[in-house]
Amino acid sequence: MTAMKYLVLFLFVFGVGLWLTEGHQTTDGPVNVSPTLSEELSVSNETLDSGNSTAQAENLHLRPPVCTYRCPRRVTYRKRNWCWLNTPCRTFTVAYRIIFSTCYKCCTGWTGAFGQCRDINECTGYPCGAQGTCTNTLGSYTCTCNPGFHFNSRICLDTNECTGNPCGPQGACTNTPGSYTCVCNAGYVYSGTTCVDKNECTGNPCGPQGACTNTPGSFTCDCIPGYKFDGTTCTDKNECTGNPCGAGGTCSNTPGSYTCVCNAGYVYSGTTCVDKNECTEEPCGDHGGCTNTQGSYTCACNAGYESNGITCVDKDECKETPCGDQGTCTNNEGSYTCACNEGYEFDGTVCKDKDECKATPCGDQGTCTNNEGSYTCACNAGYEFDGSVCKDKDECKANPCGDQGTCTNNDGSYTCACNAGYEFDGTVCKDIDECKATPCGAKGTCTNNEGSYTCACNEGYKSNGKTCVGKANSNEFKNIHSRTSLSIIFLA
Repeated sequence: MTAMKYLVLFLFVFGVGLWLTEGHQTTDGPVNVSPTLSEELSVSNETLDSGNSTAQAENLHLRPPVCTYRCPRRVTYRKRNWCWLNTPCRTFTVAYRIIFSTCYKCCTGWTGAFGQCRDINECTGYPCGAQGTCTNTLGSYTCTCNPGFHFNSRICLDTNECTGNPCGPQGACTNTPGSYTCVCNAGYVYSGTTCVDKNECTGNPCGPQGACTNTPGSFTCDCIPGYKFDGTTCTDKNECTGNPCGAGGTCSNTPGSYTCVCNAGYVYSGTTCVDKNECTEEPCGDHGGCTNTQGSYTCACNAGYESNGITCVDKDECKETPCGDQGTCTNNEGSYTCACNEGYEFDGTVCKDKDECKATPCGDQGTCTNNEGSYTCACNAGYEFDGSVCKDKDECKANPCGDQGTCTNNDGSYTCACNAGYEFDGTVCKDIDECKATPCGAKGTCTNNEGSYTCACNEGYKSNGKTCVGKANSNEFKNIHSRTSLSIIFLA
């Protein structure tokens, strides 16, 4: 509670100090803001005369109207700085705030300084546009728009007469500057205000072969028999368009009628051309059955026979080379035979390749592949095709082991017994490189030879038959040195 009392006391003292320090106001220049009309002075207002499409200005007083404005200005004052309790507040800062006062100036439509307001002649700027006449008034102006135009409170604009649909439901209206036009539908004409029905029968459009009846937007013709209305007049009706003669005849149109010329295989029944049944005369003979068709007949000839257009005759099947390229065809009465080439067989229709692989001609050591008219054998490794079957291949005939080995043929393979100093690499006996094992040791240089190697021992060393070892005695060394500086040992 004690702290709350001190806080209330502090706020009270601070407020009193702030009130005591306000003053020393200074004023800057006024700043104009949005104006408000004076209640004591009237201003012009605009009203729209819908009858004459004009804007009129009413001046309620003879003297120029004046409008009031709220003018802001900035003032400064001293503001005591913040002080803590029990501390004298003797420092100040400058602060600012905005106050408003009433100002006066000329209203809209007038110009000049306050007390010297002059009317603005708005007509100098042609505000009504090209389709209106401007008349200046005090503080405003009026527009008298040309016919077909209206005032929209700012300018004379074209009036869209088409919004009232003056052409009616049978015409399309197009607005034009100050007026409109009507494009009437077919069968209608423009009466000066709207589209009305046209009486086409006044021109006797149906001609002498029909009676005309006017209808809204059109007319109809009641044509006499044998004639029809084509949309314009009565013309001769072409009965042939309905093909009255059928598919078996040719129609010829005549005024009010037609005639039929029947095709071969058809006869005229009195109204149209009908089919003639040729099968009653058995035209196909003994080797076929007759079927009547429209305007003709067909022969279903027996196997081995064909129609020549009149009856069934033997068919020469060999003309179509039924045996193919691998057989010779012989025609028979109602049939044919094929003599097939070697490697081919007759399947009852054509000579086709014979699959020799079905008989496993390659044996157990080969794979058979059938070819056109023949076959091939892919023999296993170590076997070869002798023209009939895969048999063991004697590889030793080709001396695969070389000069340093003895070849022994096996079933499907061979072996090589290589000489000393040689080894079998899977294909041939080749020289062994003994130097890879460094047989001469660190005191000599090994040189590989065909089937053997040699050691060139360093000075002071000799071979023990396999490698270079120990130094020789001095007398012996001198004798050796007098002859050569190295001891070369040939090892076999």
